[in-house]
Amino acid sequence: MAEDEDELEFAPEDGENRGASTKGAYVVLVVDDDEDVHAITRMILKKMDLGEKSLEMVSTFSCKETLDYFQGGKTADLVLLDIVMESDDAGYHVAEYIRRQMNRNDIRIVVRTGQPGVEKGSQPELDYKLDGFFLKTEMSASRLREVVKSNLLP
Repeated sequence: MAEDEDELEFAPEDGENRGASTKGAYVVLVVDDDEDVHAITRMILKKMDLGEKSLEMVSTFSCKETLDYFQGGKTADLVLLDIVMESDDAGYHVAEYIRRQMNRNDIRIVVRTGQPGVEKGSQPELDYKLDGFFLKTEMSASRLREVVKSNLLP
């Protein structure tokens, strides 16, 4: 395996609930159907200082792929979640699975949506106990770093 110039590690596949944290890393799961969003997110976060822990970036591109990820026993500390993917509410299905099926309130969920029709303060934001809700157009690089730090650091 070639060394990754971004120095990102991949999440362990051992199924422990907070396995990444035990090895000194935070796992950030980027859920978005746009490959450019994944690339830009990696670029922005690759050199972020999180104290003693490193950052592991994991990507999924659909609701189904994300549910498969969690059903495979993997986890994340923070999910950066798009809403509109293979359906207009696919992201909400992911949030519902994490909160209700997995019963995991410790996993932070921050929505980044490109759809102006999916607005802040909507009922799903309250129903799924989201930890943030942003339009992609308002998510600058510095704001993304701030959101990630505030959701990962104690």
